[in-house]
Amino acid sequence: EQADALGFVIRLIGIADTETDPSGEETLFQRVCPYLVSRDHPLATVAGATNAVVAEGNYSGRLLFEGAGAGDGPTASAVVADLVDIARGITGAPLGVPADMLQPMPKADAGHRVARDYLRFVVADRPGVLAEITAAMRDAGVSIESLIQKGRPEEGGEVTVSIVTHDGPEANVDRALELLEGSDSLTEAPLVLQLLEN
Repeated sequence: EQADALGFVIRLIGIADTETDPSGEETLFQRVCPYLVSRDHPLATVAGATNAVVAEGNYSGRLLFEGAGAGDGPTASAVVADLVDIARGITGAPLGVPADMLQPMPKADAGHRVARDYLRFVVADRPGVLAEITAAMRDAGVSIESLIQKGRPEEGGEVTVSIVTHDGPEANVDRALELLEGSDSLTEAPLVLQLLEN
């Protein structure tokens, strides 16, 4: 409900991207995890068992490839195609290129990536909790774009605190969560989702 109110939907996203680290070396970033996807992003409309790939090129711009990713028909078709290839003795490189022709690249440090994040905390309803959370954000260098506290079912119960950050390094958010680790103000582990926007 909160994601919808923010204008986002949750999607499982896999990302592969080359980037240059602070020393100038080209590195490879790869990740698969749930993201909050902006409703005007092409991946926001992908639903159910459908798979989609978004490729972005310097000159081609953004390209979207979409198709059935699971279910009786697509799965059976893929299995039969593999069996036919095996029977015919047809083999190919898994990545379309022989492994010895692939160029090795060092792994990117995710902490350098800049993004906005959504953080949800379930906390004890008592004075000082918001101050504790925002102090951890301040000390870690996380800039807060919006903060919402919801729910007060009963005095001394639990409430939900939702935060959306400004653009910033992932390492800063990780540091803020480390500062809050073990706090008796948090009644469950925080939820963190990155925002995938245009």
